[in-house]
Amino acid sequence: MLKSGSDPVCTELYLLVPVVHPFLLLLLLLDQTSMNGTSVENFSCVIYNISFMNCTWEVGRNAPEDTRYFLFWQYSKEEDEQECPHYIGDATGRHIACSFQDVKNIKNTVYFLVNGSSNESEIQFYDEYINLYEIEKLTPPLNITVSCSEDRAECRVRWKWPQISHLEGNGDGCFEYQIDIRNKKTNVMLHLCTFNIRLK
Repeated sequence: MLKSGSDPVCTELYLLVPVVHPFLLLLLLLDQTSMNGTSVENFSCVIYNISFMNCTWEVGRNAPEDTRYFLFWQYSKEEDEQECPHYIGDATGRHIACSFQDVKNIKNTVYFLVNGSSNESEIQFYDEYINLYEIEKLTPPLNITVSCSEDRAECRVRWKWPQISHLEGNGDGCFEYQIDIRNKKTNVMLHLCTFNIRLK
């Protein structure tokens, strides 16, 4: 009770409420009723030839035979999720892989999500954040030439830098090359050398 002439005391209460994307919130609610072992397993992606990406996975060990999986990815919270444009199926027609073309912004960390549907049970979803530059498979060196000198008993190997879609960190890229020299007739290795070159 307040005494006469006293000022009321106001107390402010702050609540921190996490903001969850409606799409992910729906999946979280469905996942609580899903059967364990129905989500995809061994999910992995690789980027090759600068801008192409393949993602593969295995069917969950407890997934019903009619399970269908769908892959979505999202560059940032401000952008809408995008579904895989080109699925690859197994012998029964179930999606087990996806191919992407014209992949950009490889320096970004991207959110991947695979959900599923079945007439027999709810299917657990699988999600993962992946740094795209960590899964890029570099192309081999270009224009390789070899010139040997019989007088000096030496050979000089030249090549151009491989094509790359990014340079991690502050712009420096370190490449490791390995040269395997073998006898053409016997295929016996004569010399193996490994060295690093930093590209700036």
